[in-house]
Amino acid sequence: MRAAVERLSQPDLVRQAVTTQVQASTTDLDHFSSATDRMKLLVSSHDQQAGWLDKVVGYARWASYIPVTLVPHIRLIVAAIYLGAGAFALLDAADRLDAPGTWMPQFVLGVQGIIRRELV
Repeated sequence: MRAAVERLSQPDLVRQAVTTQVQASTTDLDHFSSATDRMKLLVSSHDQQAGWLDKVVGYARWASYIPVTLVPHIRLIVAAIYLGAGAFALLDAADRLDAPGTWMPQFVLGVQGIIRRELV
C-alpha cells in the first residue's frame, strides 16, 4: 500500500518543489508562521480522516464474521468496503500533497497549495 501511495502522490517531487519554493521565498516570518499553522491543520485533518477510516475497516472486519447463511453477500460487501477504503486512502494522500500530474480534482488545499498561497 505504501508503494502505491508513493507512486501516486510522488512525495519526492513534492518535497523538492516545496523546498525550492521555501528557499526562494522572501516573505516575512508571519507568512511562514501562517503556513506552519495551516500545515498543522492539514495534518490534524488527515489524522481525523485516518481515524474514521480505521473505524470503517474495523466494522468491515467485524462484519466478515457474519455467517454467509444470514447475509448471503457479506463477503462481497466486506470486499467492497476494503476496496473503497484503500482507494480513499490513496486519493486522500495524493490530494493532501497536491501531487503533480494527478488527474483528480483537488478537494483540499494541500502542501504545495499552502506553500504557494502563503509564501509567494
